[in-house]
Amino acid sequence: MRLHANLPYRMYGPINIVEIKNALINLDSKLWQLDTTRQDAPKTPHQQTNSIILQYCFGEPEIDKNFWQEDWVKKSMPDIKSGQIKIDKRLRKRSTEKTFIKDIEQIEERIVDSELNFLTKSLTKELEKKFKGESALVLFTKLPANKAIEKHTDPGYYLSVVHRLHIPIITNDKCYFNIDNNIVNMKEGYLYELNNQLEHSVQNDGEIDRIHLIVDIIPNKLIGQIKTKAFI
Repeated sequence: MRLHANLPYRMYGPINIVEIKNALINLDSKLWQLDTTRQDAPKTPHQQTNSIILQYCFGEPEIDKNFWQEDWVKKSMPDIKSGQIKIDKRLRKRSTEKTFIKDIEQIEERIVDSELNFLTKSLTKELEKKFKGESALVLFTKLPANKAIEKHTDPGYYLSVVHRLHIPIITNDKCYFNIDNNIVNMKEGYLYELNNQLEHSVQNDGEIDRIHLIVDIIPNKLIGQIKTKAFI
């Protein structure tokens, strides 16, 4: 969350997604079922989604199950997942920059689809330059028609400092983000940055699945010379 604390989101402008969209349309549907890590996280709001994870770092709470085993997280979990509270120092006390930097050195690479990986890597490199940082979590997330992502806020140091970027690849005019009571229909092929420290949810009332590319960019000043590994 590199946006101003009171800014729910920002739209930067159009992105060329034509080749990525074609690759996703032609993708083997079974690949959406291979990894359920994000959907299986305790009390996750993402149960009704599917993901294709191309790259992540340990310590990223939406992916890393160890995060949810911390005593302070267990005690705070009902509040964290209900979205009734803001993420503050109380919830970050065990998620420090020091441990974050250690975690970011452990990047896991995944082979999903060579064409999709190549196209996404190229786009991710452009985003790294634009936002002056390194990519960490990179994934495609699908919200099927008539499904929803429940209200929540995103906990931990990692999610408080990254640029969380969304690019709608396939969407419809009946799919809405609600960010701190700001309703937005994110347009296909446009780049958005989301303030994930504010309460947010998604409702897809359309007849087609919504697919977003999510890329987290860690500012260079926070990671120094640490470099994330590329996609395969």
